[in-house]
Amino acid sequence: MSDRHPDPRRRRRIIVSIAAVVVILSLLAGGAVALIAHRNAPKDSHLDKQLDGVTQPTKADDPTPVKPAPPKPYVEGPCWPVYGRTAGRTSDGSSLRHGIPKTRTWQVRIGLMEFPPAFCDGVIYVNNQRGQTWAVNATTKRLLWKQQTAQQYDSTPAVSGQRVFIGSYTPGTVQALDRATGRRLWKLDAGGPVEASPVVVGGLVYASSKDRRVYALDEATGKVRWAFLTGGEVKDSPSVVGGLVYVANYAGEVFALNARTGAVAWRKTFGGPLGGDRIYSSVPVVGGRAFFVSIAGNVHALDARTGAEKWHASIPGYVYSTPAVSGGRMFIGNYGGDVYAFDVRNGRQVWKKNIGGAISGSPTVIGDVVYVSSNRARRSAGYSVANGRQVWSANDGRYVTGIATDDALYLSLGSFLSRWTSGPSEARARARAAAATAAASPAG
Repeated sequence: MSDRHPDPRRRRRIIVSIAAVVVILSLLAGGAVALIAHRNAPKDSHLDKQLDGVTQPTKADDPTPVKPAPPKPYVEGPCWPVYGRTAGRTSDGSSLRHGIPKTRTWQVRIGLMEFPPAFCDGVIYVNNQRGQTWAVNATTKRLLWKQQTAQQYDSTPAVSGQRVFIGSYTPGTVQALDRATGRRLWKLDAGGPVEASPVVVGGLVYASSKDRRVYALDEATGKVRWAFLTGGEVKDSPSVVGGLVYVANYAGEVFALNARTGAVAWRKTFGGPLGGDRIYSSVPVVGGRAFFVSIAGNVHALDARTGAEKWHASIPGYVYSTPAVSGGRMFIGNYGGDVYAFDVRNGRQVWKKNIGGAISGSPTVIGDVVYVSSNRARRSAGYSVANGRQVWSANDGRYVTGIATDDALYLSLGSFLSRWTSGPSEARARARAAAATAAASPAG
């Protein structure tokens, strides 16, 4: 007959063993928290004149400028030259009056695109995660050139003049390419991965890196004009408005730096050393305010000149996307699949919708529709900016949806780049065709 009453000594040994396991797990968890705290705690920040680990560019192989192409009777426009459309990174294409995407006119497999393309003068420039940079004719989808320029990209090219600028995650470079051929003009080896998209203002290329630096590079040569060492890894794309460069980092810091010198105009810290307010979001700047969202879901609006907080709101779940700001509203998505619209004046929530899967990419406003993609659900959707009503969807897409011109929307849905027209854009095209026909007809 079995003993139904265990030996008290054995029971004590079991309790002691369980307690020891709990203590060990607690120590391991505490160590992990301490490691995260140490990694993300703000470090010293200052102008960096040593540039340890950075290789300055050498002279371009052939600095001879490329002759611009002959003028054309009609060139599709306007340019969407950088991530976020403007140097303020607002992702505001509300002036492009498209309405709902109607007809897909072409599609081409590019490879997975984590960031949207750039566009100017009838050419789309896009990076894929395999380290390739493509130049594609926007009207015909004809490949103009394709270059293996890195091992991995998580960024959008920046177009300026006859150059296109790209920042690579691996091996961590900023490069200038000839827009006509894709030939490399110069390359800067940063001290860490460049996950951010460059922007060009006033002859300087601004880029940031996980090496904690914000760089200002000479547009023609790539030489470092100044570099600012922040207190944490920088993954967001710098914004440049009104002579200031805005950037946030993984230590929960937001900086406004003088665009010509790198001197600190203001600096704010959010959260604490435990990394609860790490910032992946870029900082859109418009209307005298700077907006960003922390990974923990804290939404902030700051005075762009002073850094003073105007309002603060919170949303649940992780947030890796940059807000889109358009028409007095800010749009943001989270890992819970929710899309929010806030009033930029006071932070009041205007509407909220759910796409059905985690959102890690940033919203884009085109016309009166805000577009988002779900990384997990592999789905894209368009919502009315006015009331959040879903007006369009596609069963593809992961990170971002795309950009637009007067003629078409260029949607980066997963691995496919596609061109879509809308009712208004097709009407404009018909009107242009009719005008051209009338102009070519004999007088009278």
